[in-house]
Amino acid sequence: SVRPGRGLSWRRTVREGRIAMLPLEGLRVIEVGQALAGPLAGVMLADMGADVIKVEPPGQGDETRHWPPLRGGEGAVFLSANRNKRSVTLDLKHPKAAGLVLRLVAGCDALVENFRPGQLAKLGLGEEALKRARPDLVIARISGFGQDGPYRDRAAFGVIGEAMGGLRHLTNHPPEVSDLPPVRVGVSIGDSLAGLYAAFGVMAALWRRDRGGGDRRGRTLDVALTDSVLSLMEGTLPEYGLLGAVRHP
Repeated sequence: SVRPGRGLSWRRTVREGRIAMLPLEGLRVIEVGQALAGPLAGVMLADMGADVIKVEPPGQGDETRHWPPLRGGEGAVFLSANRNKRSVTLDLKHPKAAGLVLRLVAGCDALVENFRPGQLAKLGLGEEALKRARPDLVIARISGFGQDGPYRDRAAFGVIGEAMGGLRHLTNHPPEVSDLPPVRVGVSIGDSLAGLYAAFGVMAALWRRDRGGGDRRGRTLDVALTDSVLSLMEGTLPEYGLLGAVRHP
C-alpha cells in the first residue's frame, strides 16, 4: 500500500564522497495511464528524484510489461519507461476506486494522465473532483489531439502524432523514388516528445505555484502528441509561410 503524504524518497546520489539529494526530492506525483507518453513524463520526473506512484490495472498491469523483448517475464520497454517508480494495482472501474485515487491525490503535488479526453471524468476523477482533493494540484493531461476541438475523441498513438505533426513527411523517401510508406524514426519519438513537454510543463506550473511570491494555485496542462511533434519542425512552417517552400526528405 502507499499512504498519502509528503516525504523524501529513498534515492540518493553519491557525489564527492557525500550523499546528495536529487533535485526533485520531496515532490510526489501520481501517474494514471498506460503505454508510453504518460509513463515517459513520469519517468523524467522520477529520474530527478520525484516520488512517482504509478497506478496500474489488475492482472496484466501496464500493457508495456508484456511488450517484447522480454527477460524473466518483464518487457524492456516497461523497464525503460517506469524505472524509479512505485506501483499500486487498482481497477479504476471499481466503485471504490475513485475514492482511493483521491486519497492518494490529496498527498501529491501533481498528476499525469494519458487517457482519452473525458475518460477519467466518467470514472469519477474529473478535474473538479481532483481539485477538491487537492486544490493546488498540477494536472498534466496527454492525448492525441488535445482536450477540445474536433479530433479530441479520436484515438492516437505516437505514430499518428508523428505523421500529422509533419515528422513522417521528413523521414519519408524522396519524392517519386519509392511507393513505400514513410520510414519510422526507430523509437516512439512522438510519445517521448509529448512526455517531455508534459514533464517540463509540470515543473513550470510548480515553479509558478511554489516559488517565492508564487500564487499557490494549481493548473491543468493540455499536451497533444500532434502539437508536440509539430512544435519541433523547426523552420518548416515559416519556410512555407514566407517563401512557399516545402521541405522534402
